[in-house]
Amino acid sequence: MDPSNGESRPKPAEEVQRRVTSINPSPSLRLDKRFSRIAIAFLLCALVLSAYVTYSVQSVSAYEIKYVPSAEYRHQSQYDYAVYLLSNTIYFNRTILQPGEFPYVDLVNTINFTFQYDFTGAPSVANSAKLTYAINFSLESSDGWKRVEEITPSTELVFTSSEISLSKAMSVNISQYLEIIRAIEKEIGEIGATYQLKITPQIRVEATVNGSKINDTFTPVLSMLLGSKNGNFIEFSGLSLKENGSVGRYEYTSNGWAFYAKNLSLVAPAYLLALTVYASTKLLRTVKEDEDVCAKIIKKYHSLIIESKDELPAKYGKTMIKVERLEDLVKISELNSQPIIHYKDDATHYFRVLLANDSSFEYALNAKKSADFI
Repeated sequence: MDPSNGESRPKPAEEVQRRVTSINPSPSLRLDKRFSRIAIAFLLCALVLSAYVTYSVQSVSAYEIKYVPSAEYRHQSQYDYAVYLLSNTIYFNRTILQPGEFPYVDLVNTINFTFQYDFTGAPSVANSAKLTYAINFSLESSDGWKRVEEITPSTELVFTSSEISLSKAMSVNISQYLEIIRAIEKEIGEIGATYQLKITPQIRVEATVNGSKINDTFTPVLSMLLGSKNGNFIEFSGLSLKENGSVGRYEYTSNGWAFYAKNLSLVAPAYLLALTVYASTKLLRTVKEDEDVCAKIIKKYHSLIIESKDELPAKYGKTMIKVERLEDLVKISELNSQPIIHYKDDATHYFRVLLANDSSFEYALNAKKSADFI
């Protein structure tokens, strides 16, 4: 109460509280910086995605390559055979087996083969062509050893018609090769291996089809497995074979959409990179300015400010009043003889004065306030 007029005078703290307007919290620096970090993270993800899309688009050829055949051709081979048997009971003393029957290895004397080869072109082959061929015979063991014999030396045939074909008769003495196998097993002291007999023609054709030169090779290998897990009989593979080929040229045509896509794909990463750099620079600059302003505040009011190592509670007491100006907080501190408590989290500086009447005043340093203070 004022002694001069008998009226009560408000306490200093109440007077200050009436003068300071209670306001809704403006967007704090904490939210601004969190938003900036989220935006930068989003930009980085978009940058990575756009870089991947750019890489994929850049991998697409700007030209479409199309193969245009000028001539097509086909190699075709066929082995026909007849198996001649030794005296036997299981086949009722038959002497010949035809394809599709199962000849037991120890009952086979010889196998006669007829090898037929044909070369065809589309359109037809010109009236001059050359065919070179050689035929080898081999005995191969699963233990790794191999015997190779030449049945037909390299031979050249010239054709003056559009038909190119070759027919060759061959005979394989199975009994003789079984004796060779047993002799080798005795020499090396190993038995139980599996063996294959192979006929290997090596054919080269030089011809002209539809004005295009053809120089191609064809190797139709016939294999005879002498006994296997399926039984002690001969298994044939490679009895027929076809191979198609062609000669032609490659045509290159511009891929219009790919050309524009390649250029456009470079724009998005460049734009996102520039935007990311700008946002990161802006955030770093804001943080630095904030730290500079905070350092000036602490230096100017060092006698009033104390540092808190612990995080301040979101609200102290019944009333939390946020002030717009730092000078208001300094006046409150001086009038009430209370220190200003400073606390910094990962994004924001807080200055707070705690009063005994269960109220508190706070000043939060944000980017806008930092600019005003500077």
